[in-house]
Amino acid sequence: MKEPDQMSEAELADYYYTHRDEPDALGEEVLQTQPTRLSTMVSVRFAPDEATVVRRAANEAGMTLSSYLRHCALAASNRPVDLDRVRRDVEEAGQRLNDALMVLHTRQAG
Repeated sequence: MKEPDQMSEAELADYYYTHRDEPDALGEEVLQTQPTRLSTMVSVRFAPDEATVVRRAANEAGMTLSSYLRHCALAASNRPVDLDRVRRDVEEAGQRLNDALMVLHTRQAG
């Protein structure tokens, strides 16, 4: 018979079940943790086409819609928005649009 450290998970399960009443056959102690109780509800609204996209993404990820949205929200909350960077980017985009409009007006006038 194989040693427990050489067994697959299925073999270990069978081994420990078979020897469950033998005091010397005990494996490592495993600490159990209580799952977090999800007791707070947050409501969110989507346009119908947005809801379809989000449901499809959750399904493709193999998650419930609730779990998927919770995962995405928590992942996004770990990446805070740099408002100064956003302001600079918007300002730069505005300047580029103004430059493009000036070129268009110059071409139309000429």
